Amino acid sequence: MPNRAARKRVALLAGLVAAWLLLSCAPALAHATLVEASPERGGEVPEPPGRVELRFTEPVGAEFDPVVVRDADGARVDARDARVDPEDARVVLAGLEELPEGSYTVEWRVTSIDGHVVEGRYGFAVAAAAGDRSSGGGGGEENAPEATAAHSGHHAGHGMGGAGGGAASDDWLGTVSGLAAGRAAEISHGLALAATALLAGLAPFAALVWLPAGGRSGVARAAIRPFGALAWGLLLALAVAGAGELSSFAVRASGGDLSAGLFWRTLLDSRVGAAWLARLGLALLVAATITAAAGSERTWPWWAATGAGALLLATLTGLSHAAATGRPLPLLADWAHAAAAAVWMGGLLGFAVALSSGPLRGMAPDGRAKLRERSARRFSAVATAAVTALACTGLYAAVLHVPSPQALLGTPYGLALVTKLALLVLLLAVGASNLLLRGRRPFGRLLVVELLLALGLFAATGFLTSLPPPGGA
Repeated sequence: MPNRAARKRVALLAGLVAAWLLLSCAPALAHATLVEASPERGGEVPEPPGRVELRFTEPVGAEFDPVVVRDADGARVDARDARVDPEDARVVLAGLEELPEGSYTVEWRVTSIDGHVVEGRYGFAVAAAAGDRSSGGGGGEENAPEATAAHSGHHAGHGMGGAGGGAASDDWLGTVSGLAAGRAAEISHGLALAATALLAGLAPFAALVWLPAGGRSGVARAAIRPFGALAWGLLLALAVAGAGELSSFAVRASGGDLSAGLFWRTLLDSRVGAAWLARLGLALLVAATITAAAGSERTWPWWAATGAGALLLATLTGLSHAAATGRPLPLLADWAHAAAAAVWMGGLLGFAVALSSGPLRGMAPDGRAKLRERSARRFSAVATAAVTALACTGLYAAVLHVPSPQALLGTPYGLALVTKLALLVLLLAVGASNLLLRGRRPFGRLLVVELLLALGLFAATGFLTSLPPPGGA
């Protein structure tokens, strides 16, 4: 009876949390979108403008060459001084040379708060050039009345139609090139997510599941000593994935070819680079703390590593779709989502390593079976809480970013979300089987299957976060 009452309280609490999240959320905007331009898009100005002014829906970054203005012959006519307005981070300014009558094209490329590159182009004319444009003498399709735009992730490029204008052929070729390069970048991003979550989840597994289940057993503590080497391996994987993802962002954000100078400039002088430096620094702290905890006979170092892992997960939230909303609740929900995933997935990895360790294999069969059953029971309770948190925060994110069922099935973001949910259902089914087995065979094999499905889920998440959400679009 007490267990049944406790389950009812948990279910009621989960329902209240889900209802609160749903009632408190509103559709979110996608990445930064150009909402106002001076000179106007497709417009005609009677006098040569002194500068270009672009206003976006959210604060943007402009670390490289964010605005380029060209005349009908393709020559640059801007002052090469484009920058974010110090008084309003949603505005990008660029000075202009003295412009004669003619048609001009404005090309812009900025970075959204969530680290995705947003780019586009539009045309305008000075004085009598409007008539020349209509008769074919001033820049043709490139200066169509409406802007063309693209949202491209720091790991991929994805073309999107602007306000109705067609993209020129070189835009199409650039999009194809960006998509081709983006596949490897999406894999890098998925690997980075997996390495971060698994690294952050090792310590909670030891503190919440394995050590309480093992009691004072020296064998139980010896079984998780490999966590130290495992943590350094995950740190290495994170560094490699970060180099790939940051290289992709550098190419997309600058519009140039990758070089050592461009990479280091991106790492040291951009918001995305600062986030990656913070992530690698915290990952180093987590790995060092786990190594110390693995060699210690006390439990508190594992809690210290858990706290460091919580800070590490916050670096994911800083470059997420939730960051673009500018509201604290989406940020908190995104961090809670990442933390729940880390506890669950990191626990799967920790369980697999502990069960296959030499000290555990050397235990007497009865003792090994009891330890496995006790730890499986505790992990099931922890995983259930993590899944509940994942469901609540995932539902909130879906409502926040997907405004309608049509968007769920009719947009790349929605389809990627459906794929992620399908993998999650499979993962839950395997996890339920392990819950029923309670450590008995084939518990270990199903644990490996569960871990492989988790890696697939991270890959789907890497692709999902590279797409602009349809909410507000």
